[in-house]
Amino acid sequence: MNFIIQIALTFFLIQFLVVLTIMVVALLIAQPEVPLLGLGSGREALARSFTFVVGLPGRMLRAAARLVRLVHAKLTSPAYHY
Repeated sequence: MNFIIQIALTFFLIQFLVVLTIMVVALLIAQPEVPLLGLGSGREALARSFTFVVGLPGRMLRAAARLVRLVHAKLTSPAYHY
C-alpha cells in the first residue's frame, strides 16, 4: 500500500514541476503589452494610478455611508401610524 502511495505522490510531484516549469517559461517569454521605456506610456500609467489613489477616500466615505444607512435601516423598527 505504501508503494502505491509513493508512486502516486511522485507522479503528482513530477506533474506539478512540469506545470510550474511551463508557467515560468511562458512568463519569461511573454512580451509586455505597453512599452516600458516610452515617456508617454509611463505618464499615462502614472496619471491613472494617481487618479485612482486620489479617488479612494471619497469612495471609501460613500461606501461607509451606504453601510451605515443599511445597518440603520435593518436595526430600526418601522413606525406604523394608524
